[in-house]
Amino acid sequence: VVQPAGKTPDIVNCLVPWTNDVLLFGLDHSITALSGNPAGGGRFDTVTSITGMAFGRPFAFHPDRSLWFIGSRGGLYRMSGPTGSPERISSNTVDDRLTDIDFSKAVVRMAWDDRMQGFLLFFTSIEGGAENQHYFYDVRTQGWFPWSFDDPNHDPYVLHSFDGDDPADRTVLFGCPDGHVRH
Repeated sequence: VVQPAGKTPDIVNCLVPWTNDVLLFGLDHSITALSGNPAGGGRFDTVTSITGMAFGRPFAFHPDRSLWFIGSRGGLYRMSGPTGSPERISSNTVDDRLTDIDFSKAVVRMAWDDRMQGFLLFFTSIEGGAENQHYFYDVRTQGWFPWSFDDPNHDPYVLHSFDGDDPADRTVLFGCPDGHVRH
């Protein structure tokens, strides 16, 4: 918890290892970067105090190494470098849907899908059994595609981008509440 004097505590929602030398702290209301070795002269810099990051693993990297994430108040953001300002991607499209998500009741996960050239955004209910609305964002067309699973046991709590040698092995794996791993 980071608490400047006279302000509401800013809780760490996620950690983003950007490079070997930069670690981002996605806080409730801001984003802070730790550069260098904290025991040997490293420093903390505020990247933005406009938005934070949603709790969990609400981020993924694009192949160009830009960071994409779901903000703590909703919205999809993009950062081109660890010290760059976040750019709100969803402001003219599905922003109203993304800002209506209750993050205290959802597990937020995100992954880059190389085959489809876009981001998978999952908002899985913590309570289970609820119908969940997920999205795919196509970076080529800047199109948003809402979708959901017929069975809530298929809504993922965990994602992993598996990058195998065989083209059939390059996929996003979903860890589901029923104990199965799907792709």
